Amino acid sequence: MKLLKKISAAITLSLFSSVSLFSQAVEEDKKPTFEQYIQALKTEAITKGFQQPLIDSSFANVVFHKRAVAADRNQPEKVETLDTYLPKRLPDWKVNRARKLYKKHEEVLNKVAEEYGVQPRFIVALWVLKRILVK
Repeated sequence: MKLLKKISAAITLSLFSSVSLFSQAVEEDKKPTFEQYIQALKTEAITKGFQQPLIDSSFANVVFHKRAVAADRNQPEKVETLDTYLPKRLPDWKVNRARKLYKKHEEVLNKVAEEYGVQPRFIVALWVLKRILVK
């Protein structure tokens, strides 16, 4: 249970801090170092009401992984434009299959949408993805 609290705290802290760190870096026109980033997270955690022992234990084994950062910065979504990315990931045959499934099951999809509040397009998108992955 303690580990779950630590992980939850770390995730929460990272989500809260990304906006403030980004704006700080933009204002200063430089990127914070890893150590500055961690210190900012800890400071923000204190201001959000987290206890010092939890913060200390959560960050005790935090290390910078250069390879992970490099991989993150080279994600296809960041390197390519949307116009070049989508055709590679969403070919016409997938779109056509989704349209056929939607038309074939439109009545049921609309009932599900009314009852559960899930838009039919999301159901079909997940359905097509599952069918592609299973084949």
